[in-house]
Amino acid sequence: MDPQKVGLKRFLFQPAQNARKCLQVLRWGPQSLLRAFLIAFIPTLVGFGFEVGQAVPQLRLITARGKKIHVNDYAKSKGKKNLLFIFFRTGNCGICISQLEEVANRLIEFESQNTAVLAISADDAIVQSRTSERIQNKIPILLDPDAKTVKLFSVFNPEDKLSRPATFLIGPDQKILYQYVGQAISDRPPIPTLLELVTHYSGGLPKARAVTGIEK
Repeated sequence: MDPQKVGLKRFLFQPAQNARKCLQVLRWGPQSLLRAFLIAFIPTLVGFGFEVGQAVPQLRLITARGKKIHVNDYAKSKGKKNLLFIFFRTGNCGICISQLEEVANRLIEFESQNTAVLAISADDAIVQSRTSERIQNKIPILLDPDAKTVKLFSVFNPEDKLSRPATFLIGPDQKILYQYVGQAISDRPPIPTLLELVTHYSGGLPKARAVTGIEK
């Protein structure tokens, strides 16, 4: 799917849909109209995540086990070309755990397509340690208890103070190749779709299959 078409469709239709929903529950009037506008248009104007093609900054984080990880060099250190960077809500989220378990169980398939995998959330060290054990420590899970990295990638959800489910594919030049930001707990690309995506960017497929949601 053409990223520009996705962005245009989102700009043209998503605000109108949001405004209609808002006005269904608010009375007409200056304040109602203002609130409707803010709810409808501010998310679109602000956007989610980095722009595709934009380089990510240098990131040095640690895991719950105290291991230091230089995110930008991680793929190279594993002998891989690209990095799949998964933001999940919390280790107390069943859907998130299922996603991580599936990725961990199919890690060899991602690695065979020249892709390393990291995951991150705003959990504390205790929850992160438990999450790492659930996936048998196959994927490093980075600590971000203050949500600084989550906010840097603009995927912080102020309602529950957690990360939105999001996926970024980062190339060897540190530029974003693809991003997907879920707008609901279960809104995330299926694992087979991610495998097609990383295969595409490793040069294995002529075209990656498009997925739904806010993607670029």
